[in-house]
Amino acid sequence: MELRKSLKKMYFFSKIFKSSRLRMFGLGLFVWLTLFFSFSATMGSGKYAYTLGDTAREDIAITKDLIDDEATMRLRDKAENDVDPVLYIDPTVQVDSKKEIRDFFEKLYSVRSDFAGDRDVLIQVYTGMESDNEEKLTDEELTTLVLMDQRKLEDVETIVNDLVLQTMSMGISGNEIIQKKTDAELYLNSLEFDEDIKQIMGKIVGYNIRPNRFIDVEATERIVSDQRAEIESVKIEAGTIIVRQGSTITKEHLRILEMADLLFSNTLSDQLAVFGVLGFTLVVAIAMFSYLRIFQADILDDMKKTVLIISVFLLIFLTSRVVSLMSIYMVPVTLFPIVIGLAVSPAIGIVLSGLLAILVSVWNGAAIQSLTIMMLGSVIAGVTMSRAHHRSNILMAGVYIAAINALAIFGLGMLGGEELVETAVHALNGAFGGIIAAVLSLGLLPIVETMFHVLTPMKLLELSNPNNPVLKRLLIEAPGTYHHSILVGNLAEAAAHDIDANSLLARVGAFYHDIGKLERPYYFKENQITAENPHDRLIPAVSASIIKRHSTYGAELGETHNLPKEIVDIIIQHHGTTSIKYFYHKACEDSDDPDNINPLDFAYDGPIPSSREAAIVMLADSVEAAVRSLQEPTHDHIENMVDKIIDGKMEEGQLEASDLTFKDLRTIKNAFMVVLKGIFHERIEYPDLSEFDVRR
Repeated sequence: MELRKSLKKMYFFSKIFKSSRLRMFGLGLFVWLTLFFSFSATMGSGKYAYTLGDTAREDIAITKDLIDDEATMRLRDKAENDVDPVLYIDPTVQVDSKKEIRDFFEKLYSVRSDFAGDRDVLIQVYTGMESDNEEKLTDEELTTLVLMDQRKLEDVETIVNDLVLQTMSMGISGNEIIQKKTDAELYLNSLEFDEDIKQIMGKIVGYNIRPNRFIDVEATERIVSDQRAEIESVKIEAGTIIVRQGSTITKEHLRILEMADLLFSNTLSDQLAVFGVLGFTLVVAIAMFSYLRIFQADILDDMKKTVLIISVFLLIFLTSRVVSLMSIYMVPVTLFPIVIGLAVSPAIGIVLSGLLAILVSVWNGAAIQSLTIMMLGSVIAGVTMSRAHHRSNILMAGVYIAAINALAIFGLGMLGGEELVETAVHALNGAFGGIIAAVLSLGLLPIVETMFHVLTPMKLLELSNPNNPVLKRLLIEAPGTYHHSILVGNLAEAAAHDIDANSLLARVGAFYHDIGKLERPYYFKENQITAENPHDRLIPAVSASIIKRHSTYGAELGETHNLPKEIVDIIIQHHGTTSIKYFYHKACEDSDDPDNINPLDFAYDGPIPSSREAAIVMLADSVEAAVRSLQEPTHDHIENMVDKIIDGKMEEGQLEASDLTFKDLRTIKNAFMVVLKGIFHERIEYPDLSEFDVRR
């Protein structure tokens, strides 16, 4: 009975552990509780419980030195508002007006001179020329001018020119232009001219009087900057009494007490704060796991990768409290997108680093500028890691992050009116934070790769080194298989690159896919030096078992050498459940009763490829072997063979679990053809030189 109860308990807990939903709930609960208790533990209350209008029961002194930024800003704003703008007169405006008046009357004089003998033609020509005049003179007004007495017209020009120049000589600002034009009209109305002449003069003068006094922005800004710089930061030294006993508590008192962390919140506020922390941390945890469940479900189903994401996330969050004491800009939030981008996915690194930046900023009371810098650096880190293949790329990412952080902090600091020295210090801290994140990543990655068995581009490059023990054995003990694997790797890498799969994984997986042949290398054709074939001495069933054994033995050898799971999967899956047709047909020929021969004995045990990379290696392996066997590897023969191999794998159902589409298969075929064309290109037939006397 007791044994049965124990077995039931074990079954219950194993079921919980295997349930992805329960796992996700448990991990989500753990993350939420960690965040909640971290926030709750640092929620401190002030010392004095006062509200607006209360009477102070005691003297309240500041316990630490403070910089009152708000008071400083008020003084600087007042100094800035007291600065009168620096004005200057632009002489070119007056010159342009004078030139336009001169051009207007010279054109009038010219037409009058050319057509003085014909009054009607004179009017028609001049009104036609000035029909779209900028002074908006009517045809009647233009006719009046063109028929005006020469002496009187010259007087009009002189008065107009002098009035415009005199009005603009003292400078006119934009808000004075209407008044100046009005004054000019009043002056013209006082002259002894006909009303129609005064109206014409008014239009010409009104058009040519323009603003020519402007604000010298640079000079004004220099004065404003100097005035603001002269105002020193308002400092409140420790021991300064802010509130005297018996005085009334004002908004300013409350502001300074809150700034000094001396204001105690009432019970309701404390409760609301707790509920606020509870809700905030719960929303962050839900957002984190919702993103993973909806957009990264395959990652969330991988327990090791999920635990890795949570571990790095919480590690950076929990240590940020200590690091922020030095500078909030030194908190290595960018460490998350670097490590997770390499070990799991750049997209996860970028998205979740945004949540991490929000948590760190809120927990440490950082300003919005700090949050902006963290998010910007995280995006740069994630994008850089999407193309990283060497550990040196991580250091370069650190340099990029450092440069971006420094520039962004400096820019925001200058935009916010911070002091130059303070902004420069923050910029240096931000740059140092980027470098620290890169250095920490270099130290963490080997630990992550070992503890969580994740596959990074750096790990793949290490595995592709010919000096790797397994590859070295393959080169020495099975050179034909090694050469075949290199060719398969070239094919697989090209195809994977063209369909946006993991080309590096496909290449390295191809290097290792046939390591199982190390068990009996000479039982495989590419390693047979002599014409003798050991299979000639064996029955077909034994030969088939030796052939298909290389997949399972390869997986065992890979696990022995701690090869990543993705590589081991390619090794065990690269033949899927395909049949070993040669030995099956041979067994049928040798048997008196072919119907009693089980085809499964002459088929690989599988499973079929479960990833695009494994499927590509399967196709590349079959294509390379088949094309190598062609007697005449012409382009058409190669293309027909590639089509036959791909179609055959599809018909056998070997690609059903790999998520390859028909479009992917067409792309893969084209990639294979490009590589194969380079391998089996047409060669020049050299002449026989033996009959010639070759002299040195």
